[in-house]
Amino acid sequence: MKLIPNEDDRGQVGIGTLIVFIAMVLVAAIAAGVLINTAGFLQDQAENTGTESTAQVANNLQVQTQTGIVNNAGTGDNISEIHVGVQPAAGAEAINLEELTIQYNNENSTNFIHNDSTNDGVSNTFTTTAVSAEDGSDNVMSQSGDFYEIVLDLSATNSTANLEPSEEAEVTITTPQGSQTVVTLRAPDSLATADPGETVELR
Repeated sequence: MKLIPNEDDRGQVGIGTLIVFIAMVLVAAIAAGVLINTAGFLQDQAENTGTESTAQVANNLQVQTQTGIVNNAGTGDNISEIHVGVQPAAGAEAINLEELTIQYNNENSTNFIHNDSTNDGVSNTFTTTAVSAEDGSDNVMSQSGDFYEIVLDLSATNSTANLEPSEEAEVTITTPQGSQTVVTLRAPDSLATADPGETVELR
């Protein structure tokens, strides 16, 4: 028996194939759009991460000096005040020293904030002094040759903060950009012969 082709049947098959083809094209287009958006997002995220990482590395502080002031009062000779001399790293942006956060660690951990009019009465504060700066009227290091001293008054915190002979401590300085500088301090083996108020190296 010979089958006679039905023109309507062939038309329906052609329309069905066309619909499937269009659906496949739409799915492929949507998938491509998702991939492009994801790639763009990842690229932006990578660029932002790279920028932040570069800022953290570049906007760092270089420690030039680390000294202490001898305190002969109380139970014995110790270091009651720490001076850390810093300069900006090469290529660093302006660093506002008033926005530094400083952590001092020996037996206990003590956080220091900048001493200004907004925190009167707070004992754990640090001060800054311009030793050599193009503009010493503020606490912003904007030139590579700027040199400032950061001063921590340990005696104003608690009795265990003072640095005893041969004792070590760490000072972690974090800039507003997130860069950290860790300074290891070591008091001399003996302070018995040192005069009150004398400056000694802490290395």
